Order: sequence, then structure tokens, then C-alpha cells
Amino acid sequence: MNSARPHIIYKAQPNVYRFTAERARYWAKSGVMWTGFAGVTLLLLASQVPVVKRGIMSKIPGIGEYWKVEEED
Repeated sequence: MNSARPHIIYKAQPNVYRFTAERARYWAKSGVMWTGFAGVTLLLLASQVPVVKRGIMSKIPGIGEYWKVEEED
């Protein structure tokens, strides 16, 4: 009989500074929402830059006509 052996077996989880995959799943939804908010805010703040207007904003389906840049001859 091996009574010296513990009944609880410790299994190490892979982590980066105690941030495990389980905790990443917990914070993923919030992270995606904040990243989307920051991206939309950045685009709206940069919407007055001509390169952003022509390259990104005018190509958005449905509302891209608002930022349409007229070509100069």
C-alpha cells in the first residue's frame, strides 16, 4: 500500500504571467468589443484625412457615399 502518495495531483497549466487560456476566454469578448470601439473611433477621427476618405471611408457599403471624394481635374 502506497499511503505516502498524495491524493491530489497538481497539473501545471501553460500560462504567461498567470494568464491562462481559461482566463483568456473570460476576457476575449470584452477585448474584442473595446478593440472595435477603438477602431471605429480612430476611423471617425481620421475621416477628414483625404487618404482615409478615399481609401477606406468611401468604400463602406451603404454609407460610403457620405465620404465620397470628388476627383480634381
